[in-house]
Amino acid sequence: MAEQTVTQRARDRLMMGGLLVIFALLSLLYNITQPMFEAPDEGDHFAYADLLARTGRLPDLTADLTTSHEIIQPPLYYTLVAAVIAPIHRGNLTAITHLNPDWFDADVNADHRSVTNQYMHTTAEVFPYQGAALAVHVARALSTLLGALTIVLVYAIARLTVAMTPATRLVPMLAAAVVALNPKFIHVSSIVSNDIAITFSATLACWWMARLWKTERQRAGYVILGGLIGIAILCKVTGLGLLAPAGMLIVFASLRNPVPREFAAFARRGLAVAAGLLVTAGPWLGYNLVQYGHPLAWAQVQAANQSLLRAPPLTLIQMIQSIPDIAISYWGVIGIGLRYPAWVNWIFTALLAFAVIGIVIRITGFVKNTQRSGAPREWPVPIVILLVWEMALLASYVVWLRDYIATENSRLIFPGISLIACAVAVGWTALRPRWLQLGFAGVACAGMLVLSALTPFVTVLPAFATPVYLTDQQRAALPGQTGVTFGGKIKLQHAQTEDRAVQPGESLRVTLYWGALQPLKQSYRAILSARDAQGQLIGRLEAIPFNGRFDTQRWEPGKVFRDEYRLPIDGAARRGIATLHISVRGIYETPPLLPIDNAATDQFTIGQFKVLGALQSVAAPQHPYTAVFANADKRLIQLDGIDLTAADGKPALAFHWRCLKQPDRDYTLFVHVIDRAGTIISQQDAQPLNGAYPTGMWDADEQIIDVRAMTLPASAASLRIGWYSPDTGARLSAQRPDGSPWQDGAVIIALPAAIAP
Repeated sequence: MAEQTVTQRARDRLMMGGLLVIFALLSLLYNITQPMFEAPDEGDHFAYADLLARTGRLPDLTADLTTSHEIIQPPLYYTLVAAVIAPIHRGNLTAITHLNPDWFDADVNADHRSVTNQYMHTTAEVFPYQGAALAVHVARALSTLLGALTIVLVYAIARLTVAMTPATRLVPMLAAAVVALNPKFIHVSSIVSNDIAITFSATLACWWMARLWKTERQRAGYVILGGLIGIAILCKVTGLGLLAPAGMLIVFASLRNPVPREFAAFARRGLAVAAGLLVTAGPWLGYNLVQYGHPLAWAQVQAANQSLLRAPPLTLIQMIQSIPDIAISYWGVIGIGLRYPAWVNWIFTALLAFAVIGIVIRITGFVKNTQRSGAPREWPVPIVILLVWEMALLASYVVWLRDYIATENSRLIFPGISLIACAVAVGWTALRPRWLQLGFAGVACAGMLVLSALTPFVTVLPAFATPVYLTDQQRAALPGQTGVTFGGKIKLQHAQTEDRAVQPGESLRVTLYWGALQPLKQSYRAILSARDAQGQLIGRLEAIPFNGRFDTQRWEPGKVFRDEYRLPIDGAARRGIATLHISVRGIYETPPLLPIDNAATDQFTIGQFKVLGALQSVAAPQHPYTAVFANADKRLIQLDGIDLTAADGKPALAFHWRCLKQPDRDYTLFVHVIDRAGTIISQQDAQPLNGAYPTGMWDADEQIIDVRAMTLPASAASLRIGWYSPDTGARLSAQRPDGSPWQDGAVIIALPAAIAP
């Protein structure tokens, strides 16, 4: 049996080693792919560490606040980061930490998702890393080390809190895997942030408390516990909550062997914890008390966070409504606003549901076995310790959530991750039979591994991707190059709509090819607008180029890139032709719209598209006449009749057309006015509505009235009309109502008395 135990432990160590290697590789991948400072407050966290490395002193919570608002945090994690980055020259840090003003502009980024890059990124960040960029990646590696140690501690806590039986033997390793393969935990372990430091230190303190209970160590063990709580406080003030489970442990330990002096035992343990805490956190608390009049420098902390206060605070209902977002962020929301698709969240929710069901099964079985055996119940103190810590952590988080913005993120409750991981592992291993348990756990962990490995490539990198510039050959191949320039600064090389038509309420796809003529010192926005035939605005979009990822300051003069947009069209837009326009706006210029060079306008017309919707009926023609025009036996257009009307105060003819089948191209209508001798005395060739509604945009069953200003001479006797392709000159064939053809594809219509001059 002992030999088997040794074999099992060796196997567990091997599995744990493999798990840590996988975690380290994934963290390295996240470290490399996550752009610098794009994680929550990473720029300020690193600036705090850099300040310590440069000055060798604690920050002044008033004078140094402009350097980093994170200087209100306890200093331990930042001191460790400062130690590892101090040997690295960081002279270019200021040059690579420019904030992106577009990210803070509510007009284009109210949701903080339309523009993803909070910082202006430069080539100084690319591999091989040098200077400040190298220091950032080294600091991230330190976070990975703390994350790996946290995984080991979760494994150790599971072994101490869960009774090791054949049914629960998988729990410790599974709990460690649940943490190590969690994409959000990997993310937090691969950025510069004290969130991983408090997670590690709190997990370390919880492990020590569970160990204290199991080994029944005396006073020295409680001194160490106090020291560990002090270390947690030095990582983040949240660590103060560890005093709650520590107090619970002291109570249980003092009552374990009741004696008349149990109060004295309680006091000794409490004093031992206090002594250890003062040894580690005491100097910092005392410094704050002397310097700022409060152990936590509370007035300075509140002043620094003043801009983050909610006004008014969240109500209970609002906090409850935020629970889904908070839950989703426990495994997702990588960086700022980078979310998984809904189906991923549903899978994780199902996994949690299975865990909850399994926990209920475990508890029910435990109660039944206890009642059946009649053995006295013993409090599972290590589990109670973890529960009390989780409750204390959640209580502080609720206060923070209520009062401060941008706190709907589970990374703030990661310090209690050991309880969650153990609970999930216990729940999953409640499944029966054993092969189902192994299969479910294996599939769940494999799925998390695949998701974690894919996240940098399908979530992170695309969110910050920049365009690839066109080659000279690609630029030369652009069709019908536009070549319009705005303000002598920005050139629109080519523009086109990707959709011939769009339904009201949907989006029109537009492709633009941009280039800079000179280095641009500010951010310019593209403004796309659509107007219907009556000039009414039916769509407008103002956007940072390349989906908010490529602000104009980063454009290289002389190069061109492809950019795609989706212009929302008003749901109430009427069916018909609309015109697409583009302007360029400089947010710091007056006037803001850049003028088009060599033109008296600041708006360029890209082209036309069609707004679909319900077909509209038109009035019957005054003079019915039927003729059909076809192409290769495909009946395309039918003439229903002609009206005598006026256009701009001049005589005009209105042709009533019916589209039988969508034409394959834009055809031109020719109208010849013929005298009695058959001679053409006037003619007009034009696309419908003077080109405003080409046949290529017509749809089957649609009726179109094409009004043409035409003066009919006194000698006019008939009209000869037909359609032809302007590219080839080939005419559509013309047919009478009975199907017989007209010669040369031209229909002869005798002018009726009402129309004839």
